[in-house]
Amino acid sequence: MKKPRIVFLALLAVCMALPLLLFDFKRDEVSEINNAKLTELDFSNGISMDNISAYINDRIGLRSEALTAYQVINDRLFHEMVHPTYCYGEEGYVFGKLRQNTVDEAFVRSFCEYLRRMQDYCQERGVPFIYCVTPSKNTVYSQYLPEGYVYNNKFLACLYENLERCGINYVDNAVYLTELAAQEQIFNVKYDSGHWNDLGEFYGMNNILQKVREYFPSVQMLQLSDYVIEQVEKTTLPVSHFAISEVVPSFQYVNADKLTYPEGFEDIRLTGPYRTFSVSQTDRVDADLPSVLFFHGSYFNRNIGLFSFAFGQEYSVHNYENVLDFDYYFNIFQPDCVIFETAEYATSATYFDRDKMAAKTLNAPLESCDLSKAYTVSIAAGAAELPELSFQQNGGSRLVTMTAAVDAGYRYGYYVSGGYSYDLELSEGALSVTADVQRTDLRNGTLYLFK
Repeated sequence: MKKPRIVFLALLAVCMALPLLLFDFKRDEVSEINNAKLTELDFSNGISMDNISAYINDRIGLRSEALTAYQVINDRLFHEMVHPTYCYGEEGYVFGKLRQNTVDEAFVRSFCEYLRRMQDYCQERGVPFIYCVTPSKNTVYSQYLPEGYVYNNKFLACLYENLERCGINYVDNAVYLTELAAQEQIFNVKYDSGHWNDLGEFYGMNNILQKVREYFPSVQMLQLSDYVIEQVEKTTLPVSHFAISEVVPSFQYVNADKLTYPEGFEDIRLTGPYRTFSVSQTDRVDADLPSVLFFHGSYFNRNIGLFSFAFGQEYSVHNYENVLDFDYYFNIFQPDCVIFETAEYATSATYFDRDKMAAKTLNAPLESCDLSKAYTVSIAAGAAELPELSFQQNGGSRLVTMTAAVDAGYRYGYYVSGGYSYDLELSEGALSVTADVQRTDLRNGTLYLFK
């Protein structure tokens, strides 16, 4: 009897030792099963047992394998999804983890007021501004939410009320796509519950373009025949080992060879963890197409070609913190149109800093200013009577930045160069402005500073 006991104890010891031997000590690690950053030890405010416990729970060896096995057992035996990100709905639908229906009305008011300042900034420069909210799967397919879960979407009602109050020019993709969902599967049943599928993106983008055509009739709507549509099998949920089997649509744009992606913007300013940025250009000569500055969330990270081909140039920036630098991007790209999209579930203080939005100021156009009250400086061939005047451009970059020291008393200013007007960034006795050298290299122009 001793030998079986020894074998059992040896196996038990191995099982206990393996998780410790495989402990994950690496910094800045992200869980592959729920896309969350693993807990770091933080003793800045003293030793916390909660922090130590969370650190061990997140990083213990074989954690992913154990959680996956636990999920499989619950799914197979009880048809229950025990997962930090997903839950089952009715008729096999999978949704993101459900939370209480609440709305931060103060945030929504501030958000829409910031939209209004962006819209005024654009309109004062003769540039159309369009906002769009993209609905969640919970909204579009609410009839398949888990039994007993009451979905009362107070957020969208509050958002629409404030969009109307602030006079925002917006596209309502929520109502449009919810109606369309009665005939089309625009979110997959299981796969990627956090985003629409390629068919949903096609309809959602086309609905925005319908609004764009009110300002630019040359912009064309595309048809499903403009894509090669394949059916691709997905075997696990995104960022998860949870097994599924679902065939989903995959769109490939037939005119992809007519799109180019200019380089030289690698050092553009991007803030926070969401750093998706791209530039595309259409090699079409059959229409006078506008350029667009497009702020968007993750619904549009996989651009299936519609926006790129509809415009002459498309400058895409992941929103959230980056939208606080709206005037910085507007300066560089001088767009003909600005579109700002947010996902329903991400239009919150978690992603948009309410205080920073409230504090953000945007210049009126130079044409509305009394130039007689400006301190004016002419710059020729990169020289002027300004201390510490310099021009920075990294090798291969299309971006050039002019900086100089100025009196700290100036509140706002402009730089006119190459036929373009640029807002200055002023802080702590210094000015800076960034431009695309294919428009102007900033070495010749006129500076206007106002107190």
